[in-house]
Amino acid sequence: VEDSKAARQWVLHLGVKYYAPNPHYVKDDNTKQLLCLQILQDIKEGRIDVQPESGLARELVALTLQEKLGDFTDPDHSPGYAKPYFNFLYKNENDIPSAEEEAVAEHHKELRGKSPGECDDEILRL
Repeated sequence: VEDSKAARQWVLHLGVKYYAPNPHYVKDDNTKQLLCLQILQDIKEGRIDVQPESGLARELVALTLQEKLGDFTDPDHSPGYAKPYFNFLYKNENDIPSAEEEAVAEHHKELRGKSPGECDDEILRL
């Protein structure tokens, strides 16, 4: 009995209960990043409705790619590199239409030069 209790792992989830009326006025970069992560989690869990094949969804994925991976470079970003970043929109990577993935990759190319902080600002403006 003691062994089964010791094997359990506890996970603590902290979240934003209320969003600020104008979250793009947040000054602290860490707070902006946490708000962006919370927004993506809320989309994934259905608390914020975003259609997977919408322009807003493409923008969110492309900004997340730019924030996490930096500028698009052909040798570093092979086909399929964006699939893990659709996880807040699709439960299964095989459900992602190839046209969506290509559109996001093209948009990621256009975001060249944006810093992670600028990407967070853009996500909060959406």
